[in-house]
Amino acid sequence: MSRDPNLYLADIVEACKRIERIAPGRSHEQPVADEIVRDALLYSIVVIGEAASRIPPDIQAKFPTITWTRIKGMRNVLAHEYFGIDQSLVLDTVRNKVPDLRRTPEAALSAR
Repeated sequence: MSRDPNLYLADIVEACKRIERIAPGRSHEQPVADEIVRDALLYSIVVIGEAASRIPPDIQAKFPTITWTRIKGMRNVLAHEYFGIDQSLVLDTVRNKVPDLRRTPEAALSAR
């Protein structure tokens, strides 16, 4: 039995909210300087990528503003090439990409 795609969208929203709870109020470099915070952020980004990879293409097509391929690609880098993680990319994702990513599926889920 496969999992309802809406649950994967909910996973993305929850992981985004977790990132937003962890990161605010920290100086620019602080989130990646603290290893516990950094690991929590990276794990949440991996969860987002894993959930995105399990959403069927027809559902992904309903959200053309979400860069599904890039999200899945970032998950793969974090999970498999962790020694080469670009911390500035992680910070940019946390500060600039996550808030927008959260809003799209969150609105879709609340409309149901």
